[in-house]
Amino acid sequence: PGAGQTLDLTRPVTSLGKPGIQVAAISLRDGRYYLGLVEGTELPLINGSEITTLPYQLRARDIISIAGIPLEFSLK
Repeated sequence: PGAGQTLDLTRPVTSLGKPGIQVAAISLRDGRYYLGLVEGTELPLINGSEITTLPYQLRARDIISIAGIPLEFSLK
């Protein structure tokens, strides 16, 4: 149902996911965006692969999979 929607990251930290399953946060620090895990036992997938270190620095066009929901990270 959310296909094609955009979410502007206007706050210093934005949480995404499903509480009780997996929740991640995207934070802005020093002009760069980072992904971290807030809740869950599995790390999010980036471009189809599980990340190995947190926080993970996001790059334009990264595909983030949180709680099985794919999201594309882009910069304006």
